[in-house]
This record gives sequence, structure tokens and C-alpha cells, in this order.
Amino acid sequence: MPGRGKKRKRGPKGLQEKASLPRYAGFDTKLQGDKNEMREPSTMKGLRWGFNLMWEHAEAETEKHNIPKPGTFDKKNHHGGAMWGWPRECNMTDNKAKRIFYACYKSGNMTEPMLRAVRKSLAYAYELKGGEPLQNWPSIKGVWQTFKLCDLPKSEMSQKPELIPTPQQLKQAFTKEWDPDCSMVFAVWIVGLIAAFDSFVNGLRSNEDISRVKNSPRHVYDWDAGWECSEFKGGRAKLCGNKKGTREWWVWRICLCPGGRHIRPPHNFKDLIDQAGNPTVNIKWCTCCPLAALELLWSYPGPQRCYPKWLKSGTFKKQNEGDVIQLAIQWMIAQGVTEVGFDTNSGRKSLAQWCDYLNAPFDESFYIHGDHPDVWRKSYQHGIPTIKKGNSREQGRNPNECTKALRRFGGYLGRGRQLKPRLNRQERYLHHFLETVNRGDLADKIRRDLPSDDENEQKMGPYCAVSYTHLTLPTKA
Repeated sequence: MPGRGKKRKRGPKGLQEKASLPRYAGFDTKLQGDKNEMREPSTMKGLRWGFNLMWEHAEAETEKHNIPKPGTFDKKNHHGGAMWGWPRECNMTDNKAKRIFYACYKSGNMTEPMLRAVRKSLAYAYELKGGEPLQNWPSIKGVWQTFKLCDLPKSEMSQKPELIPTPQQLKQAFTKEWDPDCSMVFAVWIVGLIAAFDSFVNGLRSNEDISRVKNSPRHVYDWDAGWECSEFKGGRAKLCGNKKGTREWWVWRICLCPGGRHIRPPHNFKDLIDQAGNPTVNIKWCTCCPLAALELLWSYPGPQRCYPKWLKSGTFKKQNEGDVIQLAIQWMIAQGVTEVGFDTNSGRKSLAQWCDYLNAPFDESFYIHGDHPDVWRKSYQHGIPTIKKGNSREQGRNPNECTKALRRFGGYLGRGRQLKPRLNRQERYLHHFLETVNRGDLADKIRRDLPSDDENEQKMGPYCAVSYTHLTLPTKA
């Protein structure tokens, strides 16, 4: 029946969605079409950028070898005709590739990221001509080795984050309860809390990861045990080819209530929030706890969503927050930890920083980020030792394993259920000795592998238990 088909995605169609096979397409063309559709739109965009760079910086060499100009290809290919997308459109050879690549380098105007983009575009041309995916023309490797990367122009636009939340700033933010003087209304603040926890504690990528959690199809929780997890729609990101969508992944959250016991908000608390989004009664539960925030959000009618948008009508409905990472940054500003904000792509670096600060081993942090140990060491947490994780890259569903690093973070905040590793006989002797000399606080930090240097706290002071009676609303005169 009309109107009962597959629900159409809102917004304009992408180039890959608009693509269609040429008439009388052969087997190789059909196969390439499947390969193109398996690539991420961002990957295809990068290939087009590399192709355009060849024409911009090595135009004479490109014309010499009769390479078609951008925009002159089949409008129905997966690039919208901006570059070749079918095998029959590509006339690249090994000889042409090495000469064009070398001409790009000799132009003197290309940065290292630009040359890498050209190299990837040439690898795509190699695939179109029957080469193995993820491989390149035989001569390209040798040409690349002749490039003096240190002499290349420096990129004016760096993608590396510089403004990254420190562990101390995270501690300040996630131990400061909402109060009526906050610059954010309570309903928006609660959503911002979850956004900030996912962005800067769990280290979700600002685009792909956040989008998959925003559209999460499943949520599993045990409030009493102090954990909740939301499934990534489409599985873990950054998987390409036939691995795309094959690895199930979840974002985990833990209770951050003081005392190690989760304090659930009243089931009717949503009825006590006014149209502006602020509570009309005193709050006597932990507003900094991500689980309590989710409980409140999910008490509203409609599907369970992680980042719902507060509407002027005074409720949450079907709409989601558009820019989740910006909301997370605004929440951090409202918490008073920064005035200039943070880089939108700083989440993964923030995760690596607090993992390194709290001595979280890779075997614990893996269940949060899912990276290969070599990738994680090279790009994020440089101090971790060489680890043989094995061939398994699956996250698993054991709450004790998946939340171990997060509970280490909660211990640093002085909140949630504390991890207390078992001690051997010698360690127990030393632990009790410190307690006998009135250094039980230090003994507890050492036992839980937490920083013991007070100077690293940046004048934040020791953790103090929160009294929820402080959230008293001003009375009308």
C-alpha cells in the first residue's frame, strides 16, 4: 500500500544515494558500484578533494596525460560526475600516476595532508583499473619516499585539537550540581550533562559516534547496579569495506551519586518542571549523575533518546539536539571550568588524558574507545606499554568489564561505586601501616591507583560530599 514502504530519510539525498548504474553495466561496473556504496560519504569527499588537488597544483602534467577535468564524468556515478567513479571512466596508468604525483610535490604549494589526499585518490584510480583495494600504483611508494616532508609548507588549518578538557576540569564539572543561578535552564542542563559525559569522558567522536548514539535503537540499564548502555546504530564507526556495520558497540554510563548508591529521581519529577525548563521544587537527588539524568528524560512520553531537545512548549518530544558537541561545550562553560570553550574534536584526546592521569590500562579503556592498541598508543595515550590484545576486537556485554575504567574515573571524582582491587599479603601490610599513621586517605588512593599528589589538583581542593538541601529555590518576596 502507498505510504507503507521504507521510511525515507529526511533531508536532501547524498551523491551516493543519487547514483545509478549505467545502462548495460558490466560485472566490473556493478562490483565497483557496491564498493562505492560501502564507503563513508566523508571518504568519498576526500577522494574528490585529492582529485581536484591534482588539477589545481599539477594542471599541466594532468592535461599532458589526457586526464578528464573535474565535472566532466557521468553525472550518475557516486561522485555526481565530479571525478571518475566507474572503471570505464578512468584512464590512469602507473606511469601517469607517478608523474602527476611528483608534479604535485614539485609545485611547492602542497602540504603533507594535501599530498596524502592525492595519494588516496590515486589509490582509488588503481582500484578502478582492477587493482586490489587499499593498494596503490607500484611506483607511488617509491615517489613518496623521495619527498622531503620537513620542507613542505605547513598547514594553516590543523585538525589536531588544542583546547582539551583536563582531568581536573572534568572533576570540577561533574561534581558541581545544578543551581538556580546557572546560566542554563535545568531541562537543557540535564541534556548537556549527558552530552558532556559522552563527549569528554567517553570520548565519542563529534560527528559519526554522536550521530550513532543520537539514533540509538536500544538502551539497557540496571539502575540499582549503577550502569546503563546505549547501542551505536550501525555498530562501531571507522570500519570500512565489508567490516562496516559488523561490530556491535555500546556507549556505557555509570552512576555518579555520592556514597556509592544510586539515588533515583522521583517518578513524577517531570511534572514539577515549569514551561521554562526549571524545577518548581527543591532538588534532593544528584543532578550530576548521568543515570539520574537519563531516568528523568525517559520519564517523558515518547521514545528513549539520549539528546532530546527542550521545546518552548515546555516538554521533550521527537526532536533531538542538532549540535550535541556544542551543547556539551556550552555545558562545560556553564559549569565554570572554561570561558573559551574546547575544540569540537577534543573528546578522544580528553578520554586519553584522564586515562593516562588515572593510570587506566589499555585493557580497561578498550571497552570505551575500541581502538587497536597500536593506534591508541600512537594517536592518543602515548604512555601505554606494548600490549598483545589478541585478535578479538569485540566489546562484549559484561558490565563489570565495560565500566571498569569509568568506575576508576568515578573514584577520582569521589562518586559512584568505588573500585577496590584485591591486595596481596605484602600490600595489605603496607595498607594497614598507612592507616595506623593516620594516612588512610593516601592508602585508599594508592589502592585504587589514583593520583596522590595534591599539587596536580590545581587548587581544586579535596572532594566534599554534596548536601542536596542546597538546591533551594529563591522564594518570592
